[in-house]
Amino acid sequence: RPTVSPGGLTGSIATFFGLRAKEDAMAFHKAAIVDTSAQIQRRQKFEHKSSGVAFITFATAIPTHHVARDFYLRSDRKALLKNCPDQELRKRLKPEQWNVNLAERPQDIYWNHLSTSKYSKFIRRVIVFAIVLIVALVWSIPISFLASVDTLEQIPGLGLVVEEVISLNPFFQDIIEGYIPSLLTTLFVLCLPFILNNTVPFEKPDTVATHNASVLRLYYTFI
Repeated sequence: RPTVSPGGLTGSIATFFGLRAKEDAMAFHKAAIVDTSAQIQRRQKFEHKSSGVAFITFATAIPTHHVARDFYLRSDRKALLKNCPDQELRKRLKPEQWNVNLAERPQDIYWNHLSTSKYSKFIRRVIVFAIVLIVALVWSIPISFLASVDTLEQIPGLGLVVEEVISLNPFFQDIIEGYIPSLLTTLFVLCLPFILNNTVPFEKPDTVATHNASVLRLYYTFI
């Protein structure tokens, strides 16, 4: 029967110098499989929370849409579950509380976000909305000041500079009141998608479509 030197390089050196005996290869690998399986079970139990989501694959698209339709209509769902042969299993699984939807493509799903609870996602959406609102308000402060030269002239220190600039040429007043606020507003609108794309992931969206929908919702709320 084949033998193996356990312990990697250290084990091979120890075996070479006669400090450690070789082990039966089949017994060694069987023990390694058992140990690896135990490690996987421990990690699944302690490092990964249950997502509460299950994916079912159908051979064709027609039964997929039939199941989605039957669970979407409450009357059809009740009739379907009433005829379930295993009512004990039905009581344990509570399918009346399921939300059945057509799944996105696997590459469009954020798998590490599925375990986040709906309550946590709601709180995160509120926080993101508040952050974007604060950014919009902070950005609007200089725009509101630049909209009127009289307001700028009342600011200590800056007011004297504005008066000197306008006294040189009244055209500068038109630039300050007409062009600079519009330029800052346009700059904010251009920067907003970048800000939202880097902020929305905090909401833990389930799919790419949900992520894009949140970005568009916030974008059209603040423009």
